[in-house]
Amino acid sequence: MGIRERLDRHWFHPIPARDLAIVRMVVVGTLLVQLVFPGIAHKLGIAGSYGLASQAWLLGLSSDQFIPIPTFKLLLLPFADWGQRPEFMFLQAIWVVAVASGMGAFVGLFTRLSMFVFAATTTLLAAHSYSYGEFHHPETIPTIASWILAFGPIGSALSIDALRERVRLSVHAMRFEPHRTQNRLDPFALWPLRTVQWIFALAYLSAGFSKIYYGGASWFTGLAIASPLARDWLWYDRALPAMVLEIPYVLSVFAIGTVVIELGFVLAILVPRLVWYFVVGAAGFHISIFILQGADFLQWVLLYVIFLPSLRENWPLPRLRKPAPRTPPAWTVVYDGKCPLCVRSMTTLDAFDLRQRIAYVDLEDRADFEALAANISAAEARHAMHVLGPDGTLDRGYDAWVALAGPIPLLWPLRPLLAIPGVGKLGAVIYDAVARRRERQLCRADSCPL
Repeated sequence: MGIRERLDRHWFHPIPARDLAIVRMVVVGTLLVQLVFPGIAHKLGIAGSYGLASQAWLLGLSSDQFIPIPTFKLLLLPFADWGQRPEFMFLQAIWVVAVASGMGAFVGLFTRLSMFVFAATTTLLAAHSYSYGEFHHPETIPTIASWILAFGPIGSALSIDALRERVRLSVHAMRFEPHRTQNRLDPFALWPLRTVQWIFALAYLSAGFSKIYYGGASWFTGLAIASPLARDWLWYDRALPAMVLEIPYVLSVFAIGTVVIELGFVLAILVPRLVWYFVVGAAGFHISIFILQGADFLQWVLLYVIFLPSLRENWPLPRLRKPAPRTPPAWTVVYDGKCPLCVRSMTTLDAFDLRQRIAYVDLEDRADFEALAANISAAEARHAMHVLGPDGTLDRGYDAWVALAGPIPLLWPLRPLLAIPGVGKLGAVIYDAVARRRERQLCRADSCPL
């Protein structure tokens, strides 16, 4: 394999589009928690400087302490003079936009635009906190990752945008294809993940060399670690650092292991079969310093999801048994394939059916429908959707939709609402009214006469 082929495989090897979508949701979700629930984020070890309380505290500092960094000046330029200190109301507006765009990016609504706006607003908030002479770099990589992801096909799976496009194509062709996009591979889904992986590797490499350059031999003896632990013991009266200080060789082992992980982390990218060892080792390192010192680096551990394709392909433990065969769908939905509303509904339902528990029967496909003819007539099926449960129960219309809330976890939050007295009767009336007025298209897009 030549260099060009190796580079192409390294950056553009097809992976499931869902992998990139999962990374999008983890990155955005982590930053949203820091924005909206900074207190909870701090307890979880993923604290950042995006919260409104943090921004207000910074504005309370003396203006002499405000030394705007170039990134902040650039992002603020459309709204204020170069290097001007912002007002709290402006930062509050930026925070609101960040939360709104973050929610859009998380669910995949106008995904790319939402991600760009989210990246810009969170960067502005972080850059404002960096403009007071103190840099909290744990949030840097997640913020940079949001910019990189915005350029990738992040909305092609697990998103409202992907669902809307699939519904549009299904209705246009008047043909519903179940599970069509469940395992779709995308050659452009890997490069954003690979880019963030290299940023991680370079950050760790820099940290490792810095420890050797500035710490020297004292780092490997554990003395460099002992100093901050002793400070935490004295200042914060923490018992655990005191216990660790009583076992010097533990500090030495921890110090050596830290440098090995940081300098060798690049092997998690270059030698994929080692990815599990370095990811688990680095996660253990960050969790340990969080427990000992409260260092908020656990968002980096969450971001190891960028290694998802490599982690899945290089599972280190042998399979103890053969994987069980896929369970056939236990629920069957009978729908009208010549009804645009029905095709749209089935496409949406299938997108929610991540476990593929539902089989779909178009009443116009005679071979499949006749197998259920003993229980359902064609006239009844044309009037209302029918659902056949695993125990043989048959529900129609609104009751059929209620029954489907069982096998689809994403619909479980609706079950308490559906149980409210009177909701069932109202739902049945609305369903029958819509069913009577729905249109039927008697030919498909590829067979309709012009």
